[in-house]
Amino acid sequence: MMNFEDFCQAVEKNVVHYLPPQFQEAKLRLQTNRKVNLGDMVGLTLTMPGSNIGPVIYLNEYYRMVSDGALTMGSAMERIAGQGTEALENLQRNPIGTSDFQDLGSWEAVKDKVHLSAIGLTRNEKLLETVPHREMGDIACTYRIYLAGPGGADGSILITNSMMETFGVSEKQLFDTAVENTLKNDKPTLNRMSDVFGSFTTTGRPRPEQKEKLERTNLLNDPASPSRESSEGRNSVDRKEEERNWWEEDSEPDRQEDYEEDRDDFDEDYDEDYEEEYEEGRSLSDEIPLLVLTTQSMVHGAAAVFIPEVMEQISKKMPEGFFILPSSIHEVMVLPKTLGASIEALDEMVSSINEMQVDPEDQLSDFAHVYDPDRKILLCPGAPELNKEKTPEKEQELDTNVIR
Repeated sequence: MMNFEDFCQAVEKNVVHYLPPQFQEAKLRLQTNRKVNLGDMVGLTLTMPGSNIGPVIYLNEYYRMVSDGALTMGSAMERIAGQGTEALENLQRNPIGTSDFQDLGSWEAVKDKVHLSAIGLTRNEKLLETVPHREMGDIACTYRIYLAGPGGADGSILITNSMMETFGVSEKQLFDTAVENTLKNDKPTLNRMSDVFGSFTTTGRPRPEQKEKLERTNLLNDPASPSRESSEGRNSVDRKEEERNWWEEDSEPDRQEDYEEDRDDFDEDYDEDYEEEYEEGRSLSDEIPLLVLTTQSMVHGAAAVFIPEVMEQISKKMPEGFFILPSSIHEVMVLPKTLGASIEALDEMVSSINEMQVDPEDQLSDFAHVYDPDRKILLCPGAPELNKEKTPEKEQELDTNVIR
């Protein structure tokens, strides 16, 4: 049976014969890249004469399908060639400026394109050794350079330690710049789950007609919400009711009706898949007022948890505290602690959803997190060994008493 190395070399040598005539002069080259969540991946790069820009087709999954008998070698070649052809045609229609790549060594040229990107800590330990980052619980904040073509954002490049050194900047400068760019160009949003349903296109981006609605229903724009200060002196029942009113009341009747219908559907799904009881007799299928924290583009939006102003604003709106459920690298769910959910049940829920519904490359963490409003940091109760506040300036053990 052909091993992976021989398979890759055979593809590099022969797939050109499966390309259409206009692309048979493409230069083919194998390269190994370390990918988020996936580890080392071998890719085939296709570049046309006179260009140093081209798509990368990763071969690991094709090899698995050939080894399992799901594809013949010829069928794999046809699919790889088809994927490469589609990517090259798309590049011709929406060219990425060569200058974007030539200027990657200049901080002045890239600083306005740097944005935050959250990835899982334990899933990417080797990758994180090579890139500037900071950590909270099981989530790491990395930095990407966004490249845009005529059709919108065409991709991004993960900033490595060597790139940061070339730029002549520190991790703190990267962080401050990325936060500023995100707040200015890709504003964080906090919406009821019902307002996010139906907002995505097949590419994972919000539908154009939904952008205005998502901004209108962005709860981070709402100054009228509970605060930690205003809740002092109230009993716990009053505080819980105040929080519940904040996320359930709605001045738009049609939206409130949609919210009720979507929440019923959501609860029915959990009735089937999650029957384990929360502590104090609350089940996962009970009323769960989940909120979605992301950014306007809904791409790499989970990194909003690293923006201090955003987390403090949510903390003021939920003075009793809240959990962060890391649903993917593109968004997280916010769940009030007033529901009395146990960490064990939440961890199981997050892990199960990752396994059944989230693509491996988009998974963030299997652990629920809780926000500590005093230290302004996320903690990971299910893996206390991860509870360090770690930035290049500071790394200290944290008291986890706040998690319960």
